[in-house]
Amino acid sequence: MKLRIITDQGKKINIPIPNWLVKVGINKSIQKAYNPKKENKESNALSNFDFSIIADNLEELSKYKGLVVVHAIEKDGTDVKLIL
Repeated sequence: MKLRIITDQGKKINIPIPNWLVKVGINKSIQKAYNPKKENKESNALSNFDFSIIADNLEELSKYKGLVVVHAIEKDGTDVKLIL
């Protein structure tokens, strides 16, 4: 997985993200979402989301190299892409 950022000045930043790090991040999100001690809007919203589906299917998604998962363009011209 790669995170690609192109600033409004044309500077390109590419950050490779290994799959194991994505899985760790997803698992940490699961733990945070189901923490009964914290009651806030984020934990309530995330408690309805099943992160284990993403973690289980991450290996399958890695077969689609080059797939753009997120493509956002900010008002200032910054272009952000998350690519498998």
